[in-house]
Amino acid sequence: MRDRRKWLITLFLYGAAAHLLLLRLIAHWDYRPPANRGFINHPLVNVGLAVLGGISVCLFFLPLVGCARDRARRRTLPLLGLGILCGISATAIAEQIFLILCGAYLTISMFSGVSLLRLGAMFVVSMIEIETYGMFTVIGSIPFGIVEGVVAAAIILLCTHTLAGISGGSHTDIG
Repeated sequence: MRDRRKWLITLFLYGAAAHLLLLRLIAHWDYRPPANRGFINHPLVNVGLAVLGGISVCLFFLPLVGCARDRARRRTLPLLGLGILCGISATAIAEQIFLILCGAYLTISMFSGVSLLRLGAMFVVSMIEIETYGMFTVIGSIPFGIVEGVVAAAIILLCTHTLAGISGGSHTDIG
């Protein structure tokens, strides 16, 4: 149980830092002056995407830790391949949830006081525009997800291999 908690904290911090770095890179590349950087520099945007990134990395990479700990399933290339898939998935899911939350915030803030049915319709309309432009960011972040996944998988492999060598056996109890 203690190892699981350590891995959750480590994965969360890694995911939060990686996704905050991604957001800052997007801000640097896509929001050059004289662009309005009010949204991308807002603390809620930075913290929100970092937290979503940390959670998604935990969800996608914790099973990879279990695979890396099991000697029978510890193969470097398949685990690196899974790491790539997990990195792309974690980044895409975090960004997608972020876009949905942005759409909900935008709809509620702009159309407060209207009926719930109309609010739902306005949410769908706002999501069309957000998704149209947001997909460029999601697709453009695939290389970042690949690098994020390879780095995380390599760290997981190195740590589990080192821990297995220190203890003289396999750590299979992640739950």
